[in-house]
Amino acid sequence: MKITIKTLGCRANRYESDKIREKFAERATFVEPSEPADICIVNTCTVTSVADRKSRLAINALRNISPDAKIIVFGCGPRIDPDKFRTEGIDFVATERKQIEEFLENYLKKAAKAKSPISSRTRTNIKIQDGCRNFCTYCIIAH
Repeated sequence: MKITIKTLGCRANRYESDKIREKFAERATFVEPSEPADICIVNTCTVTSVADRKSRLAINALRNISPDAKIIVFGCGPRIDPDKFRTEGIDFVATERKQIEEFLENYLKKAAKAKSPISSRTRTNIKIQDGCRNFCTYCIIAH
């Protein structure tokens, strides 16, 4: 699972983004915003109209780079006006980091279930390159 986080604004926003990275570092791969990802998170800033515009531009840029990705928006923008970000193409709008973490927990659990193989086999497979030393009569690998 590839996740990208685009952080705009102050050190508090950077702190929030870093905490998300730390929490999910072992279960996801974090990539640069310029690379395709499965989940794109935009930590917005709205202190000025320029910062607000940069947040919208970042959302659109990530949508263009990763058209099939889940787009998540949080930070100051949704805290001030969450309805402005509830538009088509944005999958989740959060006002707090905890909401993002819950969303990612659920999403990663669903993704893990979808990827886990369901099989009724009772025997395991052995890669031929590795083989074994059981010298089964039908197998030449150990010889």
